[in-house]
Amino acid sequence: MNRSESIKELTVALAKAQSQITAAVKDKVNPAYRSSYADLASVWDACREPLNKNGLAVSQLFAEGNEDVRVTVHTMLLHSSGEWLMSSLSLPVEKRTPQAVGSAITYARRYALAAIVGVCADEDDDGNAASRQEAKPPVKKAVVAAVETTIHASTSKASSDEWLGLISDATDAAAMESLLFGLGKAKQFWTPADTKRVGIAFTVKQKLLTSKE
Repeated sequence: MNRSESIKELTVALAKAQSQITAAVKDKVNPAYRSSYADLASVWDACREPLNKNGLAVSQLFAEGNEDVRVTVHTMLLHSSGEWLMSSLSLPVEKRTPQAVGSAITYARRYALAAIVGVCADEDDDGNAASRQEAKPPVKKAVVAAVETTIHASTSKASSDEWLGLISDATDAAAMESLLFGLGKAKQFWTPADTKRVGIAFTVKQKLLTSKE
């Protein structure tokens, strides 16, 4: 994953946006795999407004390899400050036809968008037109793992004061769970006093939010 030299403002904006983002609606059914999934439009519907409200935008470009039958989607998360994150996802396709390539691009865009902004869409097994493989397990674990990686990279070098702001802005237990992924590495850059201060704030906020559910 590539990033701008600083992502402090992007990190704060992303944390705020994630507290407002809802789960994508699984409004499509894959008859071959008998599973429901959220299509690309549904993922966008879940995150577009929270991203816009917090000065964030997403741009996705793709490239096709000449030697292998593969497509690569580059996804950039952009902030109004000029800060950015970029990840790339490359997928194989069975053959170079417009239908197979188009299916793989849409499939990759949906996965990448959901991962970089933190939208979860379960049972996304509809990429069979691109892969022609046996049915895959639900995508939830794959998406969550990618989200964890994004959050971890985004917050790992944030200061203790920035972390206190992120904790203060969290509005539910799910947001706190997401922040937990980056907390482990972030502590390496803090003094023992700062680590204790953030740890207490995190525990108190987590208990408060849990008691409201």
